[in-house]
Amino acid sequence: MTDRYSNIKTGTEISKESLIIDSNIINNYLNAINDSSRVELNELEKNFIPPMCIAALSLRGVINKLKIPGGTIHTTQELEFTNSAKTGEKLECIAKLILNSIRGDWRFLTIGINVTNKEGKNIMYGKSNIMLPHNDKE
Repeated sequence: MTDRYSNIKTGTEISKESLIIDSNIINNYLNAINDSSRVELNELEKNFIPPMCIAALSLRGVINKLKIPGGTIHTTQELEFTNSAKTGEKLECIAKLILNSIRGDWRFLTIGINVTNKEGKNIMYGKSNIMLPHNDKE
């Protein structure tokens, strides 16, 4: 069986998604991580999407597109948030492969994720490193 990740080249677009993160999605995210701190925010602050919600949803697109198998390890993640995004604002998420290498029985993928708003203003840039079992045997 050939490793389905071996043909993905550096610079390849992994996923491109439009997201509209509404209050229901935010509440589901906050419940999933057991975060009740939003209750303490004022009404103006509540109009903004929690930055890690944006990160989680953009990484979900990558995982779905790559069909990541069991046994995969999300080793590191670096994120930079340069602007805030408002609830209901349309965001564009583009993920590209930065690195695809093999060490021993493991494949290492580094994915760059860029999130912008409808004006093209950068909201988030990040890199995620994924380590998955490697099988390149015919």
